[in-house]
Amino acid sequence: MSDTYIDPDTGDLARSGGSFARVTGLDEIGQRVDQALSLVQGEWYFDISLGVPYIIRIFGKTKPTSTEINSIFEVTILSVDGVTRLVGSIGYTLNKNNRVMSIEALVETTEGQLAISFTP
Repeated sequence: MSDTYIDPDTGDLARSGGSFARVTGLDEIGQRVDQALSLVQGEWYFDISLGVPYIIRIFGKTKPTSTEINSIFEVTILSVDGVTRLVGSIGYTLNKNNRVMSIEALVETTEGQLAISFTP
């Protein structure tokens, strides 16, 4: 498998030698996990059910339990092609006042283990 490489600093498609750069292996799976965690539910107008419900369920007025938040991220991460299972549990920090969150996880993939560190 391979995918078009997205520059993590700019969010733009990267170019290499006059064509779009490609990403494969563990880096490709990591990029796909980042994309899955970046998609806010309702953002993609072709299917508004896709994405992480950051606004409605995580940062909203309701107070989700840590079990609910872990479940949301577990489903999202495990839905990525190439991710086979979580190794241990998902760690996260959440500051609802500032709406700042960071997510840490270790997953097993078809290409080996991948450490995930993500801040939406």
